Amino acid sequence: MAERSRERQGSVFQDVYRRGTVREEKLRQPGGELREDSEQTQKYNEIIDLLVAAGYFRARIKGLSPFDQVVGGLVWCITICNYSVDVDILFQENSTMGEKLSLVEKIVNILPKMKCPHVIQPHEIQGYNYLAIYPVIQWLVKQVLVYRAEMGDQNRALSIFHFNKRHQVPKSEGELAGIAGRSTVKTLRAESIPQRRFKRVSNKKVKSDQALIQCTLLEFDRKKELVKMMSVDSSGGAGTDNSEAEAALDKMLGSMTSFETKGGAMKSKVSSATVGSLLTQQSDKVNVLQAEFQQMKLEAENTPAQQHARQMKSLKGRIVETEKAFESKAEEYKKLNGVFKETKAVFQQHQAELDAVDARIAELKQAETERDKAMVERLNQLIKQHEKVKQAESAFKAQCKEEIAALNAEIEALKVNLDRQLNDPESVDPETLAHHEDLQRRVTKAEALIGRKTRELASLQRKLDDIPARAELTQYQKRFIELYNQIAFKYTETKHGYALYNVLSDTKEYLEKEITLLNSIHDNFERAMGSVEGKRQFLQYMESANETIGMNKDKVLHKKALEKGQRDQLNSKLLDLIEKQRLYFQTVKDFQEECRINEKYHNRLSALRSK
Repeated sequence: MAERSRERQGSVFQDVYRRGTVREEKLRQPGGELREDSEQTQKYNEIIDLLVAAGYFRARIKGLSPFDQVVGGLVWCITICNYSVDVDILFQENSTMGEKLSLVEKIVNILPKMKCPHVIQPHEIQGYNYLAIYPVIQWLVKQVLVYRAEMGDQNRALSIFHFNKRHQVPKSEGELAGIAGRSTVKTLRAESIPQRRFKRVSNKKVKSDQALIQCTLLEFDRKKELVKMMSVDSSGGAGTDNSEAEAALDKMLGSMTSFETKGGAMKSKVSSATVGSLLTQQSDKVNVLQAEFQQMKLEAENTPAQQHARQMKSLKGRIVETEKAFESKAEEYKKLNGVFKETKAVFQQHQAELDAVDARIAELKQAETERDKAMVERLNQLIKQHEKVKQAESAFKAQCKEEIAALNAEIEALKVNLDRQLNDPESVDPETLAHHEDLQRRVTKAEALIGRKTRELASLQRKLDDIPARAELTQYQKRFIELYNQIAFKYTETKHGYALYNVLSDTKEYLEKEITLLNSIHDNFERAMGSVEGKRQFLQYMESANETIGMNKDKVLHKKALEKGQRDQLNSKLLDLIEKQRLYFQTVKDFQEECRINEKYHNRLSALRSK
């Protein structure tokens, strides 16, 4: 049995080496059974239920491995949320370890881009750590539901929009009655508004308020109400004949002009005969005035004095412009004439040199042979280089001459000043000497300060060079994270190996004790059955063995409770550390962003200072 246990233990370690991880919920026991972690199994079932509830029904297939179910659900959620991931690997039957690691790394890289609040590492997915995978799955399922709700609202709004463009929902009888009632109310309101029908022609003020009221009522076509009111006032409350009141009102209406409303605006109706008479009366006078104005305008423009003044003014302006142009052209002519003479002299000199060179070249060409062609080409190149050097030398000499002349002038001025001071020492101002000594002392101090500052700057530059750049820090961080992942993976693998060894060792110990107990019972059973005393002693032995087994069981259960409590404490610490890690990553990200902004502003400030 021990040999069989060692064989199973070796097979498990080979499986760990081949797959790169050990499922935490399944560890091989010596009897061939599977030991399952209840909490991991519970989280695994909750993950499958969440994925099925969200719509990923592929997770219900029992023949798929947990990797295809869980990682496939992760990629499905990310794809539904409109984030691209290479998902073809999920549908390959025999995925290699490299393909699985590549897919897991893609998932871990895309989760921070989706602003996932939970941090997960590749080895946790590859190692089937469902306690760490469950919060990520839960958050992704929430995002899927939110995205589906948004897309449903958009599709519903788009469908309603396209339906309303081609169709119209029939309205109920109540809505139609309400629309008809509203239109009737609008019509009645428009018709019940008072409208002005007449207007007084004369602008004279009315003598009394009563007459003003009567005129206003007549303007709004309230003749009947006004007749009744006037008849009642004249008879003292008794009804009389209204002929007199109507006659007075007709007289007042005769002095008014009628109005008509159109589009809410009132317009006065004036007869065409009236307009024609007004135009006929004033047309002769308008024609006469227009003719006189045209004649006066022609006479003012065609007088000889004005024509002469305009011509003189134009000629004077042209003369002034011509004189200015002549002066500018004369100055330009003088400058160009001097430049032309100098250029002509230089050209003649160069032409003479060129003719001499051409003559020399012709002589050399006549004396040239096949053997000397390479040498002649080389000489031509050297001559061209010589000419270029000669031109550069001429320019340099001219510049040196100018600098020498300036320096000589400065030296002469200094000599004159020095001779004057030597001839008359008393003429030197003591303040000037003191100022000179002060300046010399300040220059010495400034040179010493510059030397010290230069040394400090060199020291600071060396210290800055010793500080790694941001790219180097990023590379170091990446390498440390990779090293940490490798160490964590190796630690998990080693931990699983130790756990398996401890389980198998404890199982072996208990089995050996069980075998020893069974052998002892088997050996003593036949002897105990021979006598009554032997049966009683055998029964006492069995009771004591039962009590010992019960005590061992209580110890194991107590140990299990302690381990479970310790595990719960470690889980709470792990959650705290994960939260701190998330805050650390967020802080590092914010710090990098601020560094980038600072560098951008620093570059802009450097550019502005350079300008």
